[in-house]
Amino acid sequence: MEIRVLVVDPQEIFRAGLKSLLADTGIRVVGETADVEEAKWLAEKTLPHILLLELENSALDTLDFLYHFRLSFPQVRVVVCTHSDNPTYMLRSAALGVKDYIPKTLSAKSLQSTLQNVYYGTNISENPHWTYLLNSRHARSRSASTTLTKREEQVLRLIVLGQSNKEIAKTLHLSADTVKEHIHHLFQKISVRDRTQAAVWAVRKGFA
Repeated sequence: MEIRVLVVDPQEIFRAGLKSLLADTGIRVVGETADVEEAKWLAEKTLPHILLLELENSALDTLDFLYHFRLSFPQVRVVVCTHSDNPTYMLRSAALGVKDYIPKTLSAKSLQSTLQNVYYGTNISENPHWTYLLNSRHARSRSASTTLTKREEQVLRLIVLGQSNKEIAKTLHLSADTVKEHIHHLFQKISVRDRTQAAVWAVRKGFA
Protein backbone atom coordinates (compact mmCIF):
# COMPACT_ATOMS: atom_id res chain seq x y z
CA MET A 1 0.00 0.00 0.00
CA GLU A 2 1.44 3.36 -1.03
CA ILE A 3 1.59 5.96 1.75
CA ARG A 4 0.54 9.37 0.44
CA VAL A 5 2.14 12.42 2.06
CA LEU A 6 1.31 16.11 1.75
CA VAL A 7 4.23 18.38 2.73
CA VAL A 8 3.71 21.91 4.07
CA ASP A 9 7.04 23.63 4.60
CA PRO A 10 8.36 27.14 3.77
CA GLN A 11 11.66 25.78 2.36
CA GLU A 12 11.45 24.76 -1.28
CA ILE A 13 14.75 22.87 -1.06
CA PHE A 14 13.44 20.79 1.86
CA ARG A 15 10.24 19.96 0.00
CA ALA A 16 12.13 18.95 -3.14
CA GLY A 17 14.63 16.94 -1.12
CA LEU A 18 11.88 14.89 0.47
CA LYS A 19 10.68 13.69 -2.92
CA SER A 20 14.16 12.39 -3.64
CA LEU A 21 14.66 10.88 -0.19
CA LEU A 22 11.37 9.00 -0.29
CA ALA A 23 11.66 7.75 -3.86
CA ASP A 24 11.18 3.98 -4.16
CA THR A 25 10.24 3.60 -0.49
CA GLY A 26 6.50 3.07 -0.88
CA ILE A 27 5.96 6.62 0.39
CA ARG A 28 5.01 9.27 -2.16
CA VAL A 29 4.84 13.03 -1.81
CA VAL A 30 1.51 13.75 -3.51
CA GLY A 31 1.57 17.49 -2.88
CA GLU A 32 3.85 20.17 -1.48
CA THR A 33 3.45 23.84 -0.67
CA ALA A 34 4.68 26.68 1.51
CA ASP A 35 1.17 28.12 1.81
CA VAL A 36 -1.09 26.73 4.55
CA GLU A 37 -4.19 27.94 2.72
CA GLU A 38 -3.16 26.08 -0.44
CA ALA A 39 -2.61 23.03 1.74
CA LYS A 40 -6.35 22.69 2.29
CA TRP A 41 -6.99 22.70 -1.46
CA LEU A 42 -4.20 20.19 -2.02
CA ALA A 43 -5.60 17.93 0.70
CA GLU A 44 -8.96 17.84 -1.04
CA LYS A 45 -7.30 17.15 -4.38
CA THR A 46 -4.68 14.56 -3.39
CA LEU A 47 -6.33 12.78 -0.42
CA PRO A 48 -3.12 12.27 1.59
CA HIS A 49 -2.75 9.78 4.42
CA ILE A 50 -0.26 12.02 6.25
CA LEU A 51 0.34 15.76 6.52
CA LEU A 52 4.02 16.55 7.17
CA LEU A 53 4.02 20.04 8.64
CA GLU A 54 6.72 22.52 9.64
CA LEU A 55 6.10 24.82 12.59
CA GLU A 56 7.44 28.15 11.40
CA ASN A 57 8.60 31.07 13.55
CA SER A 58 4.96 32.17 13.62
CA ALA A 59 4.15 28.81 15.16
CA LEU A 60 0.90 29.96 16.77
CA ASP A 61 -0.46 30.80 13.32
CA THR A 62 0.59 27.37 12.08
CA LEU A 63 -1.08 25.72 15.07
CA ASP A 64 -4.24 27.67 14.31
CA PHE A 65 -4.10 26.32 10.74
CA LEU A 66 -3.58 22.82 12.16
CA TYR A 67 -6.65 23.17 14.39
CA HIS A 68 -8.86 24.03 11.41
CA PHE A 69 -7.18 21.46 9.14
CA ARG A 70 -7.90 18.70 11.65
CA LEU A 71 -11.55 19.74 11.73
CA SER A 72 -11.77 19.57 7.92
CA PHE A 73 -9.62 16.44 7.45
CA PRO A 74 -9.85 14.35 10.64
CA GLN A 75 -8.76 11.23 8.75
CA VAL A 76 -5.37 12.72 7.82
CA ARG A 77 -2.61 11.88 10.31
CA VAL A 78 -0.28 14.77 11.12
CA VAL A 79 3.46 14.68 11.69
CA VAL A 80 5.28 17.86 12.70
CA CYS A 81 8.81 18.09 11.27
CA THR A 82 10.55 21.18 12.57
CA HIS A 83 13.65 22.90 13.90
CA SER A 84 11.60 24.12 16.88
CA ASP A 85 11.97 22.23 20.15
CA ASN A 86 9.72 24.62 22.08
CA PRO A 87 7.95 22.43 24.70
CA THR A 88 4.83 24.60 24.58
CA TYR A 89 4.44 24.02 20.85
CA MET A 90 5.03 20.32 21.40
CA LEU A 91 2.32 20.22 24.04
CA ARG A 92 -0.11 22.11 21.87
CA SER A 93 0.66 19.82 18.94
CA ALA A 94 -0.19 16.83 21.13
CA ALA A 95 -3.45 18.49 22.14
CA LEU A 96 -4.32 18.96 18.46
CA GLY A 97 -3.90 15.27 17.72
CA VAL A 98 -0.45 15.32 16.11
CA LYS A 99 0.84 11.74 15.80
CA ASP A 100 4.57 12.49 15.94
CA TYR A 101 6.85 15.49 16.40
CA ILE A 102 10.28 15.07 14.86
CA PRO A 103 13.36 17.26 14.30
CA LYS A 104 14.52 18.17 10.80
CA THR A 105 17.90 16.68 11.68
CA LEU A 106 16.35 13.20 11.54
CA SER A 107 18.02 10.83 9.08
CA ALA A 108 16.26 9.77 5.89
CA LYS A 109 15.86 6.23 7.24
CA SER A 110 14.36 7.49 10.51
CA LEU A 111 11.98 9.79 8.62
CA GLN A 112 10.82 6.86 6.53
CA SER A 113 10.30 4.78 9.68
CA THR A 114 8.38 7.64 11.28
CA LEU A 115 5.95 7.95 8.39
CA GLN A 116 5.45 4.18 8.25
CA ASN A 117 4.88 3.97 12.01
CA VAL A 118 2.33 6.79 11.90
CA TYR A 119 0.53 5.26 8.94
CA TYR A 120 0.30 1.83 10.56
CA GLY A 121 -0.48 3.24 14.01
CA THR A 122 2.42 1.59 15.84
CA ASN A 123 2.94 4.62 18.15
CA ILE A 124 6.73 4.37 17.98
CA SER A 125 8.55 7.70 17.77
CA GLU A 126 12.13 8.54 16.85
CA ASN A 127 11.91 11.53 19.20
CA PRO A 128 12.47 10.56 22.87
CA HIS A 129 11.10 13.91 24.09
CA TRP A 130 7.83 13.26 22.29
CA THR A 131 7.64 9.72 23.68
CA TYR A 132 8.20 11.03 27.20
CA LEU A 133 5.51 13.66 26.72
CA LEU A 134 2.92 11.15 25.56
CA ASN A 135 3.81 8.68 28.29
CA SER A 136 3.44 11.41 30.89
CA ARG A 137 0.16 12.41 29.37
CA HIS A 138 -1.38 8.96 29.54
CA ALA A 139 0.23 7.67 32.72
CA ARG A 140 -1.29 10.16 35.11
CA SER A 141 -4.76 9.87 36.50
CA ARG A 142 -7.34 12.60 36.25
CA SER A 143 -8.64 11.75 39.71
CA ALA A 144 -6.82 14.66 41.32
CA SER A 145 -8.37 17.08 38.84
CA THR A 146 -12.07 16.48 39.43
CA THR A 147 -12.43 19.78 41.29
CA LEU A 148 -12.39 21.70 38.00
CA THR A 149 -15.74 22.93 36.83
CA LYS A 150 -16.91 22.19 33.30
CA ARG A 151 -16.25 25.79 32.32
CA GLU A 152 -12.75 25.69 33.80
CA GLU A 153 -12.03 22.54 31.79
CA GLN A 154 -13.19 24.31 28.62
CA VAL A 155 -10.97 27.31 29.37
CA LEU A 156 -8.02 25.03 30.10
CA ARG A 157 -8.34 23.21 26.77
CA LEU A 158 -8.44 26.51 24.91
CA ILE A 159 -5.34 27.69 26.77
CA VAL A 160 -3.55 24.56 25.55
CA LEU A 161 -4.60 25.43 22.01
CA GLY A 162 -2.89 28.80 22.43
CA GLN A 163 -5.98 30.99 22.49
CA SER A 164 -5.74 34.44 24.08
CA ASN A 165 -8.24 35.65 26.67
CA LYS A 166 -10.05 37.54 23.93
CA GLU A 167 -10.26 34.45 21.73
CA ILE A 168 -11.44 32.29 24.64
CA ALA A 169 -14.15 34.85 25.40
CA LYS A 170 -15.31 34.73 21.78
CA THR A 171 -15.23 30.93 21.60
CA LEU A 172 -17.19 30.44 24.83
CA HIS A 173 -19.41 33.50 24.42
CA LEU A 174 -18.18 35.05 27.64
CA SER A 175 -16.96 38.50 28.62
CA ALA A 176 -13.22 39.11 28.88
CA ASP A 177 -13.56 39.78 32.62
CA THR A 178 -15.34 36.45 33.15
CA VAL A 179 -12.55 34.64 31.30
CA LYS A 180 -9.93 36.35 33.48
CA GLU A 181 -11.83 35.24 36.57
CA HIS A 182 -12.01 31.63 35.38
CA ILE A 183 -8.28 31.62 34.59
CA HIS A 184 -7.46 33.10 38.00
CA HIS A 185 -9.44 30.38 39.82
CA LEU A 186 -8.08 27.70 37.49
CA PHE A 187 -4.45 28.65 38.12
CA GLN A 188 -5.07 28.63 41.87
CA LYS A 189 -6.66 25.17 41.77
CA ILE A 190 -3.89 23.52 39.77
CA SER A 191 -1.07 25.53 41.39
CA VAL A 192 0.50 27.05 38.28
CA ARG A 193 1.72 30.58 37.54
CA ASP A 194 1.32 30.93 33.80
CA ARG A 195 -0.29 29.54 30.66
CA THR A 196 2.65 27.35 29.70
CA GLN A 197 2.60 25.59 33.06
CA ALA A 198 -1.16 25.22 32.72
CA ALA A 199 -0.72 23.62 29.28
CA VAL A 200 1.86 21.17 30.64
CA TRP A 201 -0.43 20.28 33.54
CA ALA A 202 -3.41 19.79 31.20
CA VAL A 203 -1.56 17.40 28.90
CA ARG A 204 -0.14 15.38 31.77
CA LYS A 205 -3.56 15.06 33.37
CA GLY A 206 -5.29 14.05 30.14
CA PHE A 207 -7.39 17.16 29.68
CA ALA A 208 -5.86 17.94 26.27
